[in-house]
Amino acid sequence: MKVIDLIAKTVRVVTVPALTSGCAMTLLWLSDTVIYRSVLDYLMVLLGLTMVPLLSYGFTAAVPKLREQGRETQRKYAMYFSAVGYLAAFGYGLFAHATGPYRVITGTYVISIVLLLVLNKGLRFKASGHACSTAGPLVAMSYFLGGWYIVAGAAVCALVIWASMEQKQHRFWELMTGSAVSGVSFLCLALLI
Repeated sequence: MKVIDLIAKTVRVVTVPALTSGCAMTLLWLSDTVIYRSVLDYLMVLLGLTMVPLLSYGFTAAVPKLREQGRETQRKYAMYFSAVGYLAAFGYGLFAHATGPYRVITGTYVISIVLLLVLNKGLRFKASGHACSTAGPLVAMSYFLGGWYIVAGAAVCALVIWASMEQKQHRFWELMTGSAVSGVSFLCLALLI
């Protein structure tokens, strides 16, 4: 394996959607207490956006029939587990009367997963869930924290786009579409809530 391939693969592994979400939500927890009213709010967002989606990898690895089906099956289950986690985090936010920013963030994930399912399953357009789940949290951090987060977020998104294209996981427009899904969803909700 060439060094450039190793770097690209490492970027994609390190920026797996659930980990990107967990890092972003933790930085928001440490930087901005307006989003979370309590530790429970933070734990619920981590459960829904990080822990439940990560369970899909263990689930597909533990079931021999699914493990044999390879990466596409793993991707499919990652999307399903993510949908469940996102709905749980958003539902908690509604039930617990969480802050507007909390509902914007979790609502963005719900809208994004629905749009990705429509694009990928319904329209057979392979919009990138990886790009979507990278852009969304970085747009949220940029929106709520500003400053260097905007530059850092753009750099991380560019790195993910490069790595995905280098690994031949997606074409440029599939990555742009995935990024736009979460970015536009977030900005629309931020204006409404």
